[in-house]
Amino acid sequence: MQNHAVPQTMHGAQEAQRPRRLIRIREATQRTGLSKAMVYRLIAAGQFPRQIRLTERTSAWVESEVQAWVDSRIAANRGIAA
Repeated sequence: MQNHAVPQTMHGAQEAQRPRRLIRIREATQRTGLSKAMVYRLIAAGQFPRQIRLTERTSAWVESEVQAWVDSRIAANRGIAA
Protein backbone atom coordinates (compact mmCIF):
# COMPACT_ATOMS: atom_id res chain seq x y z
CA MET A 1 0.00 0.00 0.00
CA GLN A 2 1.39 3.38 -1.00
CA ASN A 3 1.20 6.47 1.15
CA HIS A 4 -0.25 9.33 -0.89
CA ALA A 5 0.61 12.29 1.32
CA VAL A 6 -0.93 15.59 0.28
CA PRO A 7 0.97 18.78 1.06
CA GLN A 8 -0.84 21.05 3.51
CA THR A 9 -0.89 24.81 3.63
CA MET A 10 -0.96 26.48 7.01
CA HIS A 11 -3.91 28.68 7.90
CA GLY A 12 -3.06 29.66 11.44
CA ALA A 13 -1.92 27.73 14.47
CA GLN A 14 -5.13 25.69 14.66
CA GLU A 15 -4.61 24.22 11.17
CA ALA A 16 -0.99 23.41 12.01
CA GLN A 17 -2.16 21.24 14.93
CA ARG A 18 -4.93 19.36 13.13
CA PRO A 19 -4.54 17.34 9.93
CA ARG A 20 -7.05 18.06 7.19
CA ARG A 21 -9.90 15.65 6.85
CA LEU A 22 -12.51 15.40 4.11
CA ILE A 23 -16.13 14.68 4.90
CA ARG A 24 -18.92 13.55 2.59
CA ILE A 25 -22.32 15.21 2.18
CA ARG A 26 -24.01 13.02 4.80
CA GLU A 27 -21.62 14.16 7.50
CA ALA A 28 -21.78 17.78 6.31
CA THR A 29 -25.57 17.76 6.60
CA GLN A 30 -25.44 16.06 10.02
CA ARG A 31 -22.96 18.64 11.33
CA THR A 32 -24.92 21.63 10.03
CA GLY A 33 -28.50 20.46 10.39
CA LEU A 34 -29.11 21.52 6.79
CA SER A 35 -30.71 19.44 4.08
CA LYS A 36 -28.61 18.34 1.13
CA ALA A 37 -30.58 20.68 -1.15
CA MET A 38 -29.96 23.64 1.18
CA VAL A 39 -26.22 22.93 1.28
CA TYR A 40 -26.09 23.13 -2.51
CA ARG A 41 -28.25 26.29 -2.59
CA LEU A 42 -25.91 27.98 -0.11
CA ILE A 43 -22.87 26.92 -2.15
CA ALA A 44 -24.46 28.44 -5.27
CA ALA A 45 -25.08 31.66 -3.34
CA GLY A 46 -21.47 31.73 -2.09
CA GLN A 47 -22.58 31.26 1.53
CA PHE A 48 -21.20 27.78 2.26
CA PRO A 49 -17.78 26.21 1.61
CA ARG A 50 -17.44 24.65 -1.83
CA GLN A 51 -16.90 20.94 -2.13
CA ILE A 52 -13.72 19.33 -3.43
CA ARG A 53 -14.11 17.07 -6.45
CA LEU A 54 -12.44 13.73 -5.65
CA THR A 55 -13.50 11.73 -8.69
CA GLU A 56 -15.95 12.17 -11.53
CA ARG A 57 -18.85 11.23 -9.24
CA THR A 58 -17.51 11.90 -5.74
CA SER A 59 -17.17 15.12 -3.78
CA ALA A 60 -16.26 15.98 -0.22
CA TRP A 61 -15.86 19.03 1.99
CA VAL A 62 -12.87 20.11 4.05
CA GLU A 63 -13.97 19.37 7.62
CA SER A 64 -12.34 22.48 9.11
CA GLU A 65 -14.12 24.73 6.57
CA VAL A 66 -17.51 23.26 7.45
CA GLN A 67 -16.73 23.61 11.16
CA ALA A 68 -15.67 27.24 10.62
CA TRP A 69 -19.02 27.86 8.87
CA VAL A 70 -20.91 26.32 11.82
CA ASP A 71 -18.85 28.40 14.28
CA SER A 72 -19.59 31.58 12.30
CA ARG A 73 -23.34 30.85 12.37
CA ILE A 74 -23.23 30.33 16.13
CA ALA A 75 -21.23 33.53 16.61
CA ALA A 76 -23.61 35.52 14.37
CA ASN A 77 -26.61 34.30 16.34
CA ARG A 78 -24.96 35.07 19.68
CA GLY A 79 -23.77 38.51 18.60
CA ILE A 80 -20.11 37.52 18.88
CA ALA A 81 -17.52 38.58 16.31
CA ALA A 82 -16.22 35.46 14.56
